[in-house]
Parts: sequence; structure tokens; C-alpha cells
Amino acid sequence: MGNSGGILVFAIFGSLSNVENKYDIWSDIDGLLIVKDKSYTEFADSLKWAEELGSVFAYQKNREENKQTIRLIFDDFKRLDIVIIKYSSIEDITLPEHGPYWSKIDIIFSRSEEINKLLKKTKKVILPPQFSDQQFQDLVNNFWFVASLALYKVMRNDLLIAQHLSLDLYKNCLLLGMIIRDRDTGTNIHKTGGVGNEIAKEIHILLQSISQANVLDQIDQCGKEFDRLCSKWTNKYIPHHPKFEKFVQRAKGELSETPARE
Repeated sequence: MGNSGGILVFAIFGSLSNVENKYDIWSDIDGLLIVKDKSYTEFADSLKWAEELGSVFAYQKNREENKQTIRLIFDDFKRLDIVIIKYSSIEDITLPEHGPYWSKIDIIFSRSEEINKLLKKTKKVILPPQFSDQQFQDLVNNFWFVASLALYKVMRNDLLIAQHLSLDLYKNCLLLGMIIRDRDTGTNIHKTGGVGNEIAKEIHILLQSISQANVLDQIDQCGKEFDRLCSKWTNKYIPHHPKFEKFVQRAKGELSETPARE
């Protein structure tokens, strides 16, 4: 695996480390790779080491201050989520804000008894999901700005941008639904589905063929659903859709008076 001499520890955790869990094509493997400082960029910035495990179909990278998380999907659709940490940062994995990541960990390979002891004594801490009042307000402000911009684009017959913005509105409704689920369940770790599906089903937004009238309807539906979800998040929320709907109705009236522009 790449410069194997630079690897100090490779371990797996998560569902795969529990023998009671059944592994199949829809499962993922959670891995922890601790490397020498001088080898960190070789593993964090390159995927050459991963190509030795199989042909990579797609990937995501998420770099934080002291670690890099790489999520890999291979051609056979197996998935590996691996956290890469350099040796000088191993103490950080004992801190709740940076880790730890496991309730059980299996060390597959190690050159360091010191790291082994650290990993064995470190247990997963479940922190409640954090979504501050300011983050909520930022989400609200962004949603209604984008909704207004989408309305402008519809009335300028720029359906390419209008539909793009409309889908962003839909996505933010789903995002708020996920945030509500995390609050209600006390965790943002959901290994299996089911919990929260009713939230998605309650979001009544109909995607239709693209026309000025249909995109306008989608924007309006997103606004109604977002208001409903915001009120579910906090009873202090003041609905925005009633003001916004006045302009939606004006737009609908203007569209009905002019020939459809496709």
C-alpha cells in the first residue's frame, strides 16, 4: 500500500468491527491509517496507494486541521471510508471534537505499541448534534434569498438557473429535515435507514416538466414546506412564506396574461 514503510498503524472500526453485523455490497468499511509525519502528504494528497486495493470509481476528500478523510468507491462498488492521521497528531483522536470514532476497533497492522495502547483505551463518545441558533438563522436567510432570486429568474424566463435554484430550495428542505431527525434521535450517525423517512415523505414538493408556471409552483411549494419545517424546529420562527406568496401570486397573474415562453 504505497510507501508501506510510512504506515504505523492500520485499523478498522465501525460496523465491520462487530462480527454480529452482516457485511454486503451496501456496507462500508471504516478505516484508520496512522502514518509517519514525512509520509502524510503521500497518503493524504494522492490516491496511488488506494489503487493497489482496486480500481477507484469515485471519491470524496474532506481535510480538517489534523486529519484527512477519504471516502472511496471502487469499481466493484465496495466502499472504504478511511481517516488518515499523522503520528504527531495522534493525541487529537482522544478529543471528542476530533474523534474518537469507534466503540470497538480492530488493529489490523501496527508498528507501534504506544499507538496500540492509545487506540485500545479510547472509546467513542456520542456527542449530541450541534446546530446553533446562528446556523439556523443563516439557513433561513439563505433560503429566502435564493427563493427570491429564483422567482426573479422565472420571470426573466431563465429556466436553467431558476430550476437549479429551485432544486437547491428542495435540498435545503431535506437538509432541515435531517437536522430535525438528528435532534430528535440525539445523534447524526445513522447506520441504517428508516428513522426520519416520515419527514421526507411529509415534504410535499412535486417536480414537474420545466416551464415558467411549473418552476414557479415548485418554488412556492418549497417555501411552504420550509416554513413548516422551520416551525417544527422552533416555535419562535416567524413564517416568511405569507409575504413571499404575495409576489408569487403577482408572478402567476403576469404569466397568465402573457403567452407562455418556453
